This record gives sequence, C-alpha cells and structure tokens, in this order.
Amino acid sequence: CQRAMESGEPAAAEFVHPTLDAWFEVGAYPSAEGLSAFLRDVTERRRAEADRARLAAIVASAEDAIVGE
Repeated sequence: CQRAMESGEPAAAEFVHPTLDAWFEVGAYPSAEGLSAFLRDVTERRRAEADRARLAAIVASAEDAIVGE
C-alpha cells in the first residue's frame, strides 16, 4: 500500500496468513481521494500450484516411463 501511495501506481502482492492457513492477494489502487485496497483469497490456486510442482518433481525423478491416457 505504501508503494502504491508513493508511486501513484497500482501495486499487488500475495501473503500467507498463518493463523487462517490461507493465502491472500492484495491490490492497492491510489487515487486523489486516497487508496482503495482489495483482498482476494487465492489459497486454492496456491495449493494447486504446489501440487503441480510436486507432481512435476515426481515425474522428473522417475526412472520408469509415465504414460497418460
């Protein structure tokens, strides 16, 4: 939010909330009147990305052929 206010340009970031075990994306949009900030829960996307990365590592390290249908 501070970066958006200082630069006058929108800014976005993701963070994890450990107590909720959830990931959030925050978007900050500066205007002449102040700053608008929006939160979006991106937990499912982050979990899917982690799952894909784990599967890719398994496939990359497999010594046998892996064939899909």
